[in-house]
Amino acid sequence: ANEVDHVFWKRFRQTCDAAKKDFYILGEIWHSSQSWLQGDEFHAVMNYAYTDAILDYFVKKRIPVTKMMAEINNQMMLYRDQTNQMQFNILDSHDTPRLLTETKEDKDLAKQVQAFTYIQPGVPCLYYGDEIGLTGGMDPDCRKCMVWEKEKQDQDLLKFTQDLIAVRRKEQKILSEGSTHWVQVSEVSGVIIYERLYGGNVLRGAFNTGIYPATIELVGETLLDNLATLGEQTANLQPKGFILMKG
Repeated sequence: ANEVDHVFWKRFRQTCDAAKKDFYILGEIWHSSQSWLQGDEFHAVMNYAYTDAILDYFVKKRIPVTKMMAEINNQMMLYRDQTNQMQFNILDSHDTPRLLTETKEDKDLAKQVQAFTYIQPGVPCLYYGDEIGLTGGMDPDCRKCMVWEKEKQDQDLLKFTQDLIAVRRKEQKILSEGSTHWVQVSEVSGVIIYERLYGGNVLRGAFNTGIYPATIELVGETLLDNLATLGEQTANLQPKGFILMKG
């Protein structure tokens, strides 16, 4: 999109707005995109820098958790709140290896990183086939045909994806407009506790990215979890596990 003149995109936006007020105009730009996100061109861009930070920490282990937090905060500061609410958060695509391939087919890790991404500001994107366990390396392998035969699909992963999307839809007000708060980020234990807050409501995610089990304080209602043993007030969270809660 950055190879096309700004004048064209401004006119394109005007034409789209005149035809339909709720168009979602998405641009693919690989670098900082403030010039295209001033309210008169795109609604959002593919948020590569944001999700690359998530992948680099959770999956590729290239950066420490504090670096991931700094990168995410930096990306949030680049744009208006209204823009951050519209950004397109993508973990894999037709141009990258699939998430399950990046996790070396570790489905618990894939579930954890998806859960973390789905409670971030912005619009989470699900690449076709990820929900049923499709794998694939770089293009063209990541563009392989969809598996339609139910007996060849991972039904557990499909159910998890449906449940995660249901949380996103049910809690869309908090997750669309709520502020963000890093409650705990530990390089020692690997525990991340991250909150979204809106109108007195809190949605909290706890993630164990370490190598040992962790004890997590439970808050309110448990919305979704994996690799967690829930007690009355605390939970035992295994490595690669997570809990989403609403207080």
